[in-house]
Amino acid sequence: MIEIQKVSKVFDGNGSGSPRQALGEVSMEFNRAQWCNLLGVNGSGKSTLLRIISGELQPSSGSISISGKEMTGTGSVKRAKHVFFVEQNAGANLVPTMTVEENVLLSLFDSAYPSLGFFKTRQRRSRVMEYLSELDMGLEKRLHTQVRFLSGGERQGLVLAAALASSTPILLLDEFLASTDPTVGPRLLNIAKNVAHREELTVISVTHNVDHVLIGNISKDRIVMLHDGGIHFDRKVDDLPSREWLVDQYKSMER
Repeated sequence: MIEIQKVSKVFDGNGSGSPRQALGEVSMEFNRAQWCNLLGVNGSGKSTLLRIISGELQPSSGSISISGKEMTGTGSVKRAKHVFFVEQNAGANLVPTMTVEENVLLSLFDSAYPSLGFFKTRQRRSRVMEYLSELDMGLEKRLHTQVRFLSGGERQGLVLAAALASSTPILLLDEFLASTDPTVGPRLLNIAKNVAHREELTVISVTHNVDHVLIGNISKDRIVMLHDGGIHFDRKVDDLPSREWLVDQYKSMER
């Protein structure tokens, strides 16, 4: 689904300091129907890589192709048929003063398919409602509640439901559990993984939480640990020696 060849990203510092290299000639592939965890400490390059895949950032060098199409140099609008980007802050994907239902309707048109016919619009709205129900957060019963009155976890649940119903084959999740509490987050992630595998979606999920990569472990799941803009290791979650080994690897990156 995604092929990255020797991608580098250097930020010039905007006159406030020396140029900073966020990624250095990273090459990897992401396969169809695979959940990949990008793990790393702050500054490791994981969010930069995600934004390059989404088209929000352009690489300083290297190339990227998505679904067999060369995408280097194209922006997020050109990639919208292939990629749905869920921001760390749910507010970036929602309008707080609009209701849950209004945000659902907005998500149907704020996509690569703004001219959906009536039938397809109704069909996709129905799918969003099904996913809201599957998340078991009661959001399907609060359609007339303004989003600003929802908790952080409920907002991310709404965004996730819209993303799953978007018909895009690739989901990019940037620390999407950061605003959820310790009880809601893991449950939401477990449901998201089950749905993604069932629907054969390709998901790249950025996190700095070691335990999140082990939730709902399915044999296809993959973990890529980044450090200083490069790949520290890349393997299936099932091939990890132990949780303790993973924690030790992560702690060694913090030093």
